[in-house]
Amino acid sequence: MQRFAKRVQNAPRSFTRKILDIIGQDEIISFAGGLPDDSLFPYAMIKEKVDEYLKNPIYQYSSALGAIELRVQLASTYTNSNKDQILVTTGSQQGLDLLCKAFLDEGDCIVVEAPSYLAAINIFAL
Repeated sequence: MQRFAKRVQNAPRSFTRKILDIIGQDEIISFAGGLPDDSLFPYAMIKEKVDEYLKNPIYQYSSALGAIELRVQLASTYTNSNKDQILVTTGSQQGLDLLCKAFLDEGDCIVVEAPSYLAAINIFAL
């Protein structure tokens, strides 16, 4: 019995994951993009906002399109469209993945510049 879809059965380990394994070692000083110094994170502000959120928790599923308040603001600020025409993703990789699933078929050609976003290349390969 095959547990995974054919498209992922022989997928190679992503280059991004290999890099993250290496740079996670204590003796490595990474100059890679996208990995800011942990000491620069605003932990106090994040804790304050999380504590504030936990006073009025909302732990139920919400719209698959994203937070309604954000979609309303985006619709009025950027597009003058209906909030229901906006989809908020949790990041660029999710957005790329959804676009590929919606618009690409196996064998379609994708053109990217070099260098390109490694995570995108991995999504395209799948």
